[in-house]
Amino acid sequence: MECRRKTSYLLILFLVGLFWWIPGNRSVMGRGPIQDGPAQKDISHWLTELKTRLPRPDNSMRVTTGENITTAKKSGAYGASSATKKLIRDYSGGKISVDLYKADLHNIFRLLGKVSGKNIVVDESVRGSITLALQNVPWTFVLDVIKNLKGLDSIERYNTIMIYPASKAVKWGGGKEASGNLKVQIKPLLIKKKRKKPGLSIVRTRGLQTPIKEIAKAQNFIKKAAESEKQGAIGQALDLYIKASDIWPENVSLAKKIAALALGKGGQELTAFNFARKALRFAPKDGEAATFAAIALSRMGKTDEAETYFERAMAIARPSLQTLYNYAVFCESRGKYRQALHLLDNIEANYRISANTMLLEARAYEGLGQIEKALTEYRAVLQGGASIPSRQLQYARERVEGLTAGRKRQ
Repeated sequence: MECRRKTSYLLILFLVGLFWWIPGNRSVMGRGPIQDGPAQKDISHWLTELKTRLPRPDNSMRVTTGENITTAKKSGAYGASSATKKLIRDYSGGKISVDLYKADLHNIFRLLGKVSGKNIVVDESVRGSITLALQNVPWTFVLDVIKNLKGLDSIERYNTIMIYPASKAVKWGGGKEASGNLKVQIKPLLIKKKRKKPGLSIVRTRGLQTPIKEIAKAQNFIKKAAESEKQGAIGQALDLYIKASDIWPENVSLAKKIAALALGKGGQELTAFNFARKALRFAPKDGEAATFAAIALSRMGKTDEAETYFERAMAIARPSLQTLYNYAVFCESRGKYRQALHLLDNIEANYRISANTMLLEARAYEGLGQIEKALTEYRAVLQGGASIPSRQLQYARERVEGLTAGRKRQ
């Protein structure tokens, strides 16, 4: 009995001590609360903290960086309270993630300029907003998406990107931009055929490993892709060609076809680079594949890597016209005018001369300050006859007028 009584006393003492230990109950025992932090019912502290997280009243945008895209501290919401604009760059992977809701186009282009290190000039007629949510993509891809959705075009020279409506003719350096863009020529899918049975063709490449049955499946995808391409369904055609290439990886012609189509009407530079590199794995000395890879890298802003692939394309005995011309365009856009002229001389010695090559040569002479030689080339285009496209003629005419007027003012 005595033992139970002692146990009850100890239990009562424990409960009293526990009641005393809880901070919110101390005032009940005759002592005031201990203010270790804000009172539980005082929400002013939390309101103050929340105010610091509200969107800034202006339309400025910031970029926050992190070592990893998944762990980086994200920037807050910027601009009007109804819109959320976020952009984070992952320096380790060279990619960015964007979360844009009804964001003003001019603010987005300013932000891309900060991320890319490029000078951005936007035509005043470019207006509107856009909503995007993209993860781990090159900044050039973000720019291309916006251009495609908003009907815009761009020109890049001297680390400066000019953005303007696609329907508008712009002037750069005193004349309308008529040539000097990196281009590709999409050739038909070339397959060296060896008939095993009706309807089946194979490509003889080094290390052919794909079974004949799988090649037949790939050929079926190629046939469907070609039909989609003729109908103008480029995205669908690319998907089908890629499926065929996945089944038939050593088909170099197919990989180059995908790269060329992606660079042309497909507008998918990263896809083009991946399949050009895939072709080079099976044909390391293929200058055409190396050129496709160089063009894709150049469009993505990776100029040093692009130059490496251009040099690789030039390493073959007789570089193609496409390789020489695109490399010359690349050199002229980077201010390497003498190297561009050397490549154009190679074209003149081995291939037919076009209005584009003559205009590119004139621009290179302009870059070197050799105005008289530039005028000679521009005038040659004007006297080239009816075969010269009207756009090239107009560009040459305006450059002649501009350079002549400039000499008179001097």
